[in-house]
Amino acid sequence: INEVYFSNHHNGILCNKCKSADSIKINLDIIKIILLINMTEIKKIHKISIPPKLNNPIKELMISYIESILQKKLQILDFLKYIK
Repeated sequence: INEVYFSNHHNGILCNKCKSADSIKINLDIIKIILLINMTEIKKIHKISIPPKLNNPIKELMISYIESILQKKLQILDFLKYIK
């Protein structure tokens, strides 16, 4: 697989042929971490090591996905950024 995309509308990972207008191209390392998080028990998630360079891309992707499911902006995130 050369190019991998993520679509909120299609609820996940898509190949180049299946990508849609809302798809964003993502790094394969991000896919691996997302799959690892998905397969890990909630009480063990804190043990997952995420490379610092992938922290923000993964965070942005997860926030975007959660907001698309909820169909609303998470205002608490703006507040948390403000108090940092």
